[in-house]
Amino acid sequence: MPPRRDIHATPTVDELAQTVQRMAQLIGAAQPQNPGIDYATKVAGRNPPKYLGEEDHLILEDWIRTFDKLFDSLNCPSEQRVNIAVYYLHQEADHWWAANGPALLGQPGFDWEDF
Repeated sequence: MPPRRDIHATPTVDELAQTVQRMAQLIGAAQPQNPGIDYATKVAGRNPPKYLGEEDHLILEDWIRTFDKLFDSLNCPSEQRVNIAVYYLHQEADHWWAANGPALLGQPGFDWEDF
């Protein structure tokens, strides 16, 4: 004789719906808190300096330090920092990026710290 089923062991539709709802809440909680933030616009709103490619290394260091502080204050994700910063490269610096940027971006793990 086959074993008897316990009718109370089978979840009801309401129990299944509650389980699915709890799963959806857990998945939602695991998502980034501000996935829709436009960091490029936030950076632009702070009027960051442009880097023109001057040979004076202090100018470049100041430019990088300014962007470090700006990115940190906005909690800008590291994967967006290079793409935002290169927008502020002009003249010689922009030409350098046009020539070297694609190869740099193609390197595994290249990010703002390597920039």
